[in-house]
Amino acid sequence: MALERKARKIAWVVTVAVGLFLLFLLPAFFGFIDTLEGFAPYEPLLSMVPAMDVSIPLFIVLYASILTMLVLTIRVPLLALRTLQAALVLALFRMAMMALVPLIPPPGLIALQDPCVQVLYPTSFPFEKDLFFSGHTANLFLFVLAAPTRGSRLFMMVATFLVAIAVLVQHVHWTVDVVAAPFFAVLAWWCSRWTMVLSTR
Repeated sequence: MALERKARKIAWVVTVAVGLFLLFLLPAFFGFIDTLEGFAPYEPLLSMVPAMDVSIPLFIVLYASILTMLVLTIRVPLLALRTLQAALVLALFRMAMMALVPLIPPPGLIALQDPCVQVLYPTSFPFEKDLFFSGHTANLFLFVLAAPTRGSRLFMMVATFLVAIAVLVQHVHWTVDVVAAPFFAVLAWWCSRWTMVLSTR
């Protein structure tokens, strides 16, 4: 039992350290992404959707969801650890895909100005090339997978749907960015099963 508790403490320290390291790397990474030549993907939907600024309701739903998951998982340390590890894996997937599939901003884009993440971007202006895939949609879908109760899972599903619609309405993402996001969230959650085995053994 003592060895198990020690392994979990080490897992938490390593996971948080990796997270802080990624945060440290992000400004330079986004600066690199900004230099890449992007392209426009096939887009069947955005031309039919007038661009509107829905930043405030989007952020309300997003941060309410994050707060809800913090409250729900803080009482289940292993679930909290797995959710954090899955989020880090998802962040790595997103960094890889932004580098491999650089896209230009959608026409009519209305920039999201989130003060919580703006410090991670290379300039003081809203960054518009962190596109494939949608991090907002992917992270909320990850919360669907991590939600510990049926009610919280339903709440996260509704939140994910609302945010996915919002980023399209605001033309922050191409349709493919949003459609692909849940698949990467599922893959990250599956990978976290193995990171948990490795980090707590």
